[in-house]
Amino acid sequence: MNQLQLFLPCAAGVEGYLADEVHQITGLTGEDLLVGRGGVLLRAAWRDALALNLHSRLAQRVLVQLAQGLYRSENDLYALASGVAWEIWFTPRQSFKVEVTAQHSPLTSLNFAALRTKDAVADRFRAKTGVRPDVDTQWPDVRLHLHLTTDEATVYIDTSGEPLFKRGWRNVKEGGAKGDAPLKETLAAAMIAATGWDPQGDAPLPLYDPCCGSGCRCTTTAAAAERWSSRRRKWPAASRRDCSGVLPSRSSCRSRRMSGMLSKKKLKT
Repeated sequence: MNQLQLFLPCAAGVEGYLADEVHQITGLTGEDLLVGRGGVLLRAAWRDALALNLHSRLAQRVLVQLAQGLYRSENDLYALASGVAWEIWFTPRQSFKVEVTAQHSPLTSLNFAALRTKDAVADRFRAKTGVRPDVDTQWPDVRLHLHLTTDEATVYIDTSGEPLFKRGWRNVKEGGAKGDAPLKETLAAAMIAATGWDPQGDAPLPLYDPCCGSGCRCTTTAAAAERWSSRRRKWPAASRRDCSGVLPSRSSCRSRRMSGMLSKKKLKT
């Protein structure tokens, strides 16, 4: 598992900025870092996947591609998913969920496609371990993604859990700040990236937000300037056995300090 095929989905038009961010975080270039439609594709190590989950401000998720192949029916999807060694990614004690997206798929029901993929995963676990994992559509331990085009299917496992725009500091139950119409943090980061503002430059300029509501852009800017980690909540990748020996970075420790700063009901911006 030294080399992984990763896909980082993002908002349309943000792909180039995301590629630049991935390069800054991982150092990847050339054929190892490709800009695609709606995201960035890369060949990277597991440590890079962890780093992207911690530090990316533009990606929506960090997905690992596990299988890809042609299909004509739901039975082909079952066969494709059956060939994945799911037992090395999670255990039967963990619940899972299959989410399906499609572009011009000839299948009449995406729900049935998700069902057949779910059956393939559960049947493989039963054949290998004698136990089927549970399905949880609300709060699964593991999220699997199936993407369908006209004739090609791709299976991913999600290392992020909740979408990466959920940074944790908006938890109102813990006193977090939340406006009436909050801006997603990934979109706020994309707006900042599009301005070309560089807080680490030789002569960084002050950033002024005349349309500040709940302070999302200002908070995102401050976090980027101080190089705080973008993650606060627990995420699936951090609990895998591959993480043994991977120590938290200094910026991830800063993120915990920042989460305390942002937990006040009134955020000064």
